[in-house]
Amino acid sequence: MKNKSGLWNAGFGEIGATLKALENAGVTLEQFSRLRSDEALTKRVANLLKESKEEELISLVVDHTKTIKQAIADGNYDCVNNDIADNFGSNEIGVSTEVAKLFHFNYVISSGDAISEMNKAGYRPATLMELLALGILFPELQRQFSIVALGSVWRLASDYRCVPYLHVHGSERGLSLDWFGRDWSARYRFLGVRK
Repeated sequence: MKNKSGLWNAGFGEIGATLKALENAGVTLEQFSRLRSDEALTKRVANLLKESKEEELISLVVDHTKTIKQAIADGNYDCVNNDIADNFGSNEIGVSTEVAKLFHFNYVISSGDAISEMNKAGYRPATLMELLALGILFPELQRQFSIVALGSVWRLASDYRCVPYLHVHGSERGLSLDWFGRDWSARYRFLGVRK
């Protein structure tokens, strides 16, 4: 849609942001319509989209001097799975600053494949403490989509592995566990931390 400031209307979330990035790079509507038949233009647009994704970095301050219970309390969640505080720990000490990114694959993906894709991009899966730092910094983000930390896994006696994630249930912000071995739908995001 055309607006007064330019060719694309950036008011449609991720799609609008993508179109705005293309406009800023000088891609015209006519060029955009030729994407399927113009290989050079297709590569240019793919590179622009990759660059725009790189801009979505998050600086996380992770306070390892806190216990898991303290970090959960600081997140002010409405509902929390009690197994998280009782069965997860952290070997880190001090306070660290991490560069993080939310990975959105936009298709059904396994935990292993999500970790592999993060590794290819130079990231590792986030830990529980990093996820909690995100929840403190951006408390409303989980209302948009569920966010998973694949870097902290709790193995039950039955060999059932669980990972923590942020979500909403109705209007309540929650911190829960889900099965590591599942396939995650396209609505999930995965927190990765730069290696």
